[in-house]
Amino acid sequence: MESFVTELLTLLFAALRSATPVLAVVLGEAMTQRSGVINLGVEGQMLLGAMTGFAVASISGDPWLGVLAACCAGIALSMVHAILVLGCRANQIASGVAVLILGGGLSAYYGIPFVGNKIDALGNLNHTFVSDIPLLGQFLGPITPTVLITLLAIPAISIFLFRTRTGLRWRSTGESQEITRNLGHNPVPYQLAAIGFGGL
Repeated sequence: MESFVTELLTLLFAALRSATPVLAVVLGEAMTQRSGVINLGVEGQMLLGAMTGFAVASISGDPWLGVLAACCAGIALSMVHAILVLGCRANQIASGVAVLILGGGLSAYYGIPFVGNKIDALGNLNHTFVSDIPLLGQFLGPITPTVLITLLAIPAISIFLFRTRTGLRWRSTGESQEITRNLGHNPVPYQLAAIGFGGL
């Protein structure tokens, strides 16, 4: 029985490691949609972020610098969507598809020189306080800090949206911009922050 539980937990955490990029995108899009904006370009942002992160890590030799560059690239592309939707009042679906195509095209073109390159992997949580946690330590130890940050973001986002005043305004913007304006708040900054967070 003990070996079965061990194998089950090992499989669970292996699945979490593999699903982390998708989970991060889902969390970002959930925050964006809570503000009343739909961004179908998240896959393009993910592709451009991955390519940029890999390229920077390949050139610099620092995988954490690659993570930072990936975040910046995702935010930069999300701002294209923000400008089109919030600034130019473009259709959200059309803008999202355009961002998706743009991100995919840029990553495919500029990623060609880095095909076949190898980079150092991010360090895991072995030999940290996390690996000393009873029962779960042996499973949490092999994961990277980015996986842990993504998992911790789930309750953090929930608390932010449902337990803070800013989160209430964030959600009210998604429900009705008129309500937000009647309360004396401008909905645009909340939507801009949401789109930027989605790109992160």
